[in-house]
Amino acid sequence: NVPYHNIVVKDPMLTEESGNELRELQLKDSNGKEVTFIAELPVGSTETLYAYHTVTEDDILAGHVYNTVTAKGDPIDDPKDPTDPQTPEGGDDEDDDTEDPKPGIEVIKTTTSTASTDDKYALGETITYQISVQNTGNVTVTNIGVEDSFTGDSWTIDSLAPKTEPVIFTASHVVTEEDILAGTIINVATAKGSDPLGDDVPDDDDTEDEPDDLDTTLTVTKSSPDKSMALGEEITYTITITNDGNVTYHNIVVKDTMLTEESGSELRELQLKDSNGKEVTFISELP
Repeated sequence: NVPYHNIVVKDPMLTEESGNELRELQLKDSNGKEVTFIAELPVGSTETLYAYHTVTEDDILAGHVYNTVTAKGDPIDDPKDPTDPQTPEGGDDEDDDTEDPKPGIEVIKTTTSTASTDDKYALGETITYQISVQNTGNVTVTNIGVEDSFTGDSWTIDSLAPKTEPVIFTASHVVTEEDILAGTIINVATAKGSDPLGDDVPDDDDTEDEPDDLDTTLTVTKSSPDKSMALGEEITYTITITNDGNVTYHNIVVKDTMLTEESGSELRELQLKDSNGKEVTFISELP
């Protein structure tokens, strides 16, 4: 039933980052102007103030946000008891629920290189990859092991907080004969960390690239001395066999046949030898 003066309003919060001390929230009026106290509050009037708090990971883990507010004005002399001034003061609290903890990470793997021919990677060509790991949940994930078993690379992320930039890694792979024979190159990246309760938080992603088509080109070249051969002179033929494909060949049988008068109409096979003069019946492997 009397006006109040110099009312100090306090909105304290106890948060982990402030330790055991209460952190005062900044108060503002309806115009967004900061307020430290209310100079005068007439009888029957109301002053509305606003305080703001951004929900933190600690709030998520606590499951709620508890906040108190107090208001206290200057003491007012009581005419019936001058020795006992009356102080206008009051308070209230609010307890808001937060969403449940939702740990999550996302692995995104992409091929960053471009194949040299027709979007197909040739034997010996290098494929480069980018691996991105991001926290998509609302709590920090720690000790994240990231692995690209295809390339043999692995990394560790000590801690990854929510709403932060992703961590980027790169890897590469040189196309092999096995890739050509498989007809596709599938590469999987995996990541697994721990949430604040110690539970696993996994994810993975893969890329699929196309290698060159199988090429089994085999080039055979035969040559002899560039001169006229005399009666009784031996002709040495040089036979070159080249693997111009993209996979290794095995058990290549080479035949050098001649049609001579003494053999009639039948072909006679010549004996083949290697550069060391050793007789050869087949080539066991030609990379």
